[in-house]
Amino acid sequence: MRSAAHLLAQYLDRHLINQRTMSPGFRIRGEVVDHSEFLRYFRRKKISDPVKWVREQNDEFVLSEDVELITGTTTPESNSADGQDDEDVIQVDAEKNQHPEQEQPSCIPEVNNHLEQQQPCSVVETRQRSPDTYNPCTSTINRPATLLRPQTFHSLEHLTYSMSAYMSSYTTSARSLTHTEPAVHALTVHAMFASRMQDGISSLLTAASGQSQKASTSKAFTNFQKGFDMISRILSNDHPMSLSLMLTVICELVRHKHTAFESLMIQLLRYTAEMSSLALGRTHALTIFFSILLQQLVNFGLSTLANMILTSLRLATAHFSTHNPYDWKTLYLEERLCDGLYHSGTSFQSERSLMRARLLTDQERVYGLTARNVLWTLTNVADDALEEDRVDKAIAYFGQALERADASEGYGRAKTRFAALEGLGRCEVKKAQMAEMAAEVRAQAAVDHTATRDMQHVSDMLHSTSQTTTSCCNCSCHSSTSKSTSNGSSTQGTGQSTPTSSSSSKSQLNQREQHLRQALTYFRDAEKEASLWFEENSRRTARVRQKIEQVKDLLGLVDSMANGDSEV
Repeated sequence: MRSAAHLLAQYLDRHLINQRTMSPGFRIRGEVVDHSEFLRYFRRKKISDPVKWVREQNDEFVLSEDVELITGTTTPESNSADGQDDEDVIQVDAEKNQHPEQEQPSCIPEVNNHLEQQQPCSVVETRQRSPDTYNPCTSTINRPATLLRPQTFHSLEHLTYSMSAYMSSYTTSARSLTHTEPAVHALTVHAMFASRMQDGISSLLTAASGQSQKASTSKAFTNFQKGFDMISRILSNDHPMSLSLMLTVICELVRHKHTAFESLMIQLLRYTAEMSSLALGRTHALTIFFSILLQQLVNFGLSTLANMILTSLRLATAHFSTHNPYDWKTLYLEERLCDGLYHSGTSFQSERSLMRARLLTDQERVYGLTARNVLWTLTNVADDALEEDRVDKAIAYFGQALERADASEGYGRAKTRFAALEGLGRCEVKKAQMAEMAAEVRAQAAVDHTATRDMQHVSDMLHSTSQTTTSCCNCSCHSSTSKSTSNGSSTQGTGQSTPTSSSSSKSQLNQREQHLRQALTYFRDAEKEASLWFEENSRRTARVRQKIEQVKDLLGLVDSMANGDSEV
C-alpha cells in the first residue's frame, strides 16, 4: 500500500487538475483495489492523508513491481478521450472541494527512481489505460478484500534482484579478472574490517557481563570506529568476496540479542549505504542492497534480517558455482555462507555441517592438505562434530589440524594450533560433563535399587506377620514354623548389599576429574600460543583465559567433593 501511495503521489504531481481522473484505483498482484479501499486501509492505520504521509517519510523506500496505478483515462495528449470534457472535470473538482478529506496534496517530494533505471519490468511510472479499460470506480461488482503479501516478501524480492544484478554485472565485467586470490586472506582490507568488528563485539560482550565495563566499552567502540573507517576502502574496490564477509559480520551481530548490537547494526547499515551512495552512486545495486537491509531492520527488527542475508549469500554462491565450482571465489563465498549459517543458530546446524564437510573436500582437492584455509575449515568441521556430540570424531579432527599445522609456519601455524588446542580442551570438558551425567545416572540407579529392596523387605515382614496372626492354634508346630519364617525373612531383608553402584559412581567422578585436568592442560598450551602471537588483550587470549578459570572452578568443586568423601 505504501507503493500505491507513492504512485498516487507521482500521478497527482505529474498531472494538472483538469487531467486527473476522479478516484484512481490500483492493481496489486493482479487484484483490483479501488480508491475507497485504498483510503480505508490507511484510515485503519490512523493515516487520513496517504500522500501527505508519504511526503513526510525520509527513509529510503523501494517501490514494489506488483503495484500498478489504474486511472481509467488515456494519456493527456488524447484530449479527454475517456468522454469527460473540461466542464465535467470542473464539476468533479467542485465535488471534491465539498469533501476535503478525499482531496490529495498537489506536490510531493521526489521519489527515488533507482528501480526505474535498473528494473525495466518495475512498475514505477503511471500506466495509462485505453477508454475501455475496466474502471474500479464505476463497477458495481462486489470484490473481496485484497490479500497482500507481507512487506518482508517484497523486500526480499528486491534484495535478491539487487544481488542478482550485482553478481551479473561483476562476473561479466573486466575488473573481475583483476581480482586474483591474495596470498594471505587475513591481510586484505575486508578481513581486517572483520577482525576489528569481531574484537569490538568481544569487548562489548565483556562490558555487558559487567567485567571492566568502562574499559571494555571504550575498547569496543575504538575497534568499531576503526572498522567503520575501512568501509569506504572496501567500497572503492568492491567485489562479492568483500561483500560476503561484511554480511557474515552482520550475521554475527544479529546473533547477539541486545539493544546495543541492534543500534550498532543500524549505524553500520546506514553508514555503509551512505558510503556506497558516495562511492558507487545512488542507483548502484550495492547501494540499493544495503538500503533495503537498513529499511528491513528499522521496520521489522532482527526477526528476518539473518534469513534475508543468508538468502543473498546462497544466491551469490550459486551464481559463482554455476560458472566454476572449484574457483577460489566460489570456495571463498561458500566458506562465508557457512560462517553465516553458524552465526544464525542451531536451526541451520544440519545444513552447515553438510556444507562444511563438502567444502573441506573441495578445498583439499584445490589447495592440498596443509593450506591455511583448509586447516581452518578442518577446525570448523571439528566444531560441528562437537556441537553434534560426536566428541571422538571432533577429537580426531582437531588432532589432524594440530598435526598438519606443523607443516606451516608463522601466524597461520599459530592460529591453527590455537584453534586446535582450544578445541581439544573443549572436547575434554564435554567428556567431563558426560562422565558427570553418567555418575548421576548410576547414583540415582543405586538409590532406586535400595528403595526397591527396602520395600521388598517391608513386604516380606508384613507377609510373615500375617501368617503368624492367622495361625489356627498356638501349638509348637505352627509357632516354630512362623518364627522360622519370620527369622528367615529378616535375615534376607538385612543382608549386605554389594558396593558395585557406589564404586562405579566414584569411578565416573574420577574420570570427570581426569578429563578436566586434561582440558586445563590444553587450554594452558593454547594460552601460551596466544601470548606469543596475539595481543595481550586480544579476544582469543581473553576467551581461553576465561575457560581456564572455569575449569579451575570445576576442579575445585571436584577436590572439595573428594575431601568430603575421605572425611566421611
